[in-house]
Amino acid sequence: MNKHWLKSYPDGVAHETDPEQFRSLNQLREDSFKKKASQPFPVCLDRWMEAG
Repeated sequence: MNKHWLKSYPDGVAHETDPEQFRSLNQLREDSFKKKASQPFPVCLDRWMEAG
């Protein structure tokens, strides 16, 4: 399969995720928030929020 959307990913964004690494989607989300807590995050299209 040609995953043409991967070329739109920003640098540093993984193209694959090991599903065995996380117990649930919630754990993936929580771990990501903790890891990137000091960085701004997109909310919708061009709107950005700062961690607070």
